[in-house]
Amino acid sequence: MCNLISANMKRIWKTRAFQIGAIIVAGLALFQILMNYRDYAVYGGTPYYDNALFSIAAVAVFPMAAFVSLYIGTEYSDGTLRNKIVIGHGRVEIYISNLCTMLIVGWLFLLIWSVAYLVPGIVLMESGNPPVVFIFIYAGIICELAVFSAIFTWISMVLGKKAGSSIACMLLTLLFLLSGTVIQSTLDQEEYYAPAYRVTESGEIEYDGELEPNPNYLPEGSSERALYEFLLDFTPGGQIMQLCAIRLERIGYMIIYDLGWFAAMTGAGVLMFRRKSLK
Repeated sequence: MCNLISANMKRIWKTRAFQIGAIIVAGLALFQILMNYRDYAVYGGTPYYDNALFSIAAVAVFPMAAFVSLYIGTEYSDGTLRNKIVIGHGRVEIYISNLCTMLIVGWLFLLIWSVAYLVPGIVLMESGNPPVVFIFIYAGIICELAVFSAIFTWISMVLGKKAGSSIACMLLTLLFLLSGTVIQSTLDQEEYYAPAYRVTESGEIEYDGELEPNPNYLPEGSSERALYEFLLDFTPGGQIMQLCAIRLERIGYMIIYDLGWFAAMTGAGVLMFRRKSLK
């Protein structure tokens, strides 16, 4: 298996898709940190570089979805997978080696983003969080990217077509992000609607009416709120929302759920790939 992973990595360094993905990730990191610094320079305040550092949790999944589907789809179309089996490699060994390779690619994107973001960030700005926050959030992002690697590998190894795998991976990524946004916005609903107000000529604020109950608010301790909180921790999209917002309250649960996701996706992918015809 180590030989398969080593051979995969040698191919990846020369793959145009990986090179383009790395350039995009690094470019977005530099753009993000420079825009943050510009905002602080224009509007004032203490510049903190870690405000957008962890947005890589959302950024990395898109180049990963494209790369994994293209790389594995190319192995199908070029006959590489079939040749690996012919020379004696088992299907489980092939699947796990590809999964490990995609894990490394995801973490490389994380490393590229971090270097491109932190080098100018540390020079121009300062940190707003203690080091322990970086450790926990990075642990969460590493586990989250592992889950997406397992999902994308499963889809690509089972479908086998570059176009179909790319579309499926991208649509699933968008679905996860959309669901996470909906869950988070539902939990963030205020208990009351603020009444309309106006500012008088003297600068005073006058309210028209009283606070009105928000029917979409989920009361604390209710079963509905508990369900949404569970979905926010359990779903990859909900985890992305929390990691980008630097929320550590449920990081332990998220990592546990990620381990479950990873095991389930890997097991399902291995079982389906063992039965797939490669003719």
